[in-house]
Amino acid sequence: MESIYTQILKLKNISCYNNAVNNQEIEEILLGNESASRYIYEYFQSGHKEEVVADWIKDISAPMQARNLHAVNVYFISLVLCEQMGIQDEMKLISKNGILYPFKYLLYLACLAHDMGYMYEENDNTDDDNSLNRSRKNFYLKKRIPVKYIAPNVNGKKLGIRYGASKNFDYKIKFENGLSISKPWYSQKLKTDYLRYKMEQMKMLDHGIVGADLLFSKLVVNYKAKFKENEKRKEIDFDKFEDSYRIFCSEQFRIFAYIADCVAAHNVYMAAKDKREIYIKYELKSLLPENFEKISFKKNPLLFLLCLADTLEPYKRFGSENDNITILKNISFEINQEEKLKVNVKLGDAGIRGLETNREKYISDIGKLSEWCNICVNISA
Repeated sequence: MESIYTQILKLKNISCYNNAVNNQEIEEILLGNESASRYIYEYFQSGHKEEVVADWIKDISAPMQARNLHAVNVYFISLVLCEQMGIQDEMKLISKNGILYPFKYLLYLACLAHDMGYMYEENDNTDDDNSLNRSRKNFYLKKRIPVKYIAPNVNGKKLGIRYGASKNFDYKIKFENGLSISKPWYSQKLKTDYLRYKMEQMKMLDHGIVGADLLFSKLVVNYKAKFKENEKRKEIDFDKFEDSYRIFCSEQFRIFAYIADCVAAHNVYMAAKDKREIYIKYELKSLLPENFEKISFKKNPLLFLLCLADTLEPYKRFGSENDNITILKNISFEINQEEKLKVNVKLGDAGIRGLETNREKYISDIGKLSEWCNICVNISA
């Protein structure tokens, strides 16, 4: 098997826009946190969405900077997985307005922004904070987290979006291969209950749920801002307009909601044996082992690939003692269309340096993928 690094360099086009990146540029992106941060910002800028990640990229704290390189690795690994699984045009989204939404468009938004919530995860939260009982939106207002909009389960009227946009918010996501997704992977109630569990039992916010709400809100705010900018110059339709050759269409709100749901779900865990009673207390019975629905490519391809790429990504485990490229050169994987995964990890003097606990954790996390994802895993290390 070829290393992750070699497979990334072989990717023909890493962008869903028409800005090709050569091998030398990919190598520079993978060099460190600063180049990764710049790449994320410029990628969102290419889609006229730079304000979505502006606050995040400005966070120069060491943990967030490391997350930028992790996020870029996750995106590239997801593209490698697509190549290996033969995912092509059949995974494009069907548009009612003649707009092309390649699968890569979903991956770029989900993977590059999936850890946005880390800016707030370690906030100190007290048990007596009952603002979450009313709604997550009220909770964010109290915590001064800039979330103005939360994706509704079905209709978009709650968003307060003007004109006819709400009629395009039916949540149905349809792929050209016939797959249709008509509801979130987890309900709003479960997300709120899980967030409450993390706050009260672990004294932290959940970066997946908070980050998902933040991403969706910022995408909506950005859409409305672009409309206002263009409205000043000419009469345009809120449901579909151009911003310097980039098309904005209100059907994108349901796509944003789907992406946000995948980001929220990627960090929701099935109950461990010692957490069973606590999960029941917080009304998280659907996350008990006997009720848990495994994540599969056939039912939710974006969520499946996000979870798989996030678990395979090694920098978050070994980055403190190794440079990113060295790490990527010493790990390889391959997956086939039957969702059978093979992973090879080179450790020791000739490979990755690091604490034994980091090695064990990385290998253990990959091995446990089959417990919560519909996949067979074979690891050699």
